[in-house]
Amino acid sequence: MVEAGEHYRPPPDSDHPAGVYRVVGRADDRVTLLRVGDAAENRAVTGEVVHVSHEALARFESVREPRTGLAGFVRNVGQGLVWSVRGVFQR
Repeated sequence: MVEAGEHYRPPPDSDHPAGVYRVVGRADDRVTLLRVGDAAENRAVTGEVVHVSHEALARFESVREPRTGLAGFVRNVGQGLVWSVRGVFQR
């Protein structure tokens, strides 16, 4: 049985964009997935939600949570600084 928080990658012939998807919900007939990583398995904030049947999910590959890595950390810190500085100047 699939559990919330598990991560999957669609098969190459899937209609879904390549990337890493997290299980965020499940029902008797389908699973709700949120795309949380890009094709290179780096963390991505996409907001893309898809629904797949349990049979379709069985074709997906189980993967680890996407990595943030040093580049992601630096990008997040940089974005935080930009928003902080922007907030000061908008006052």
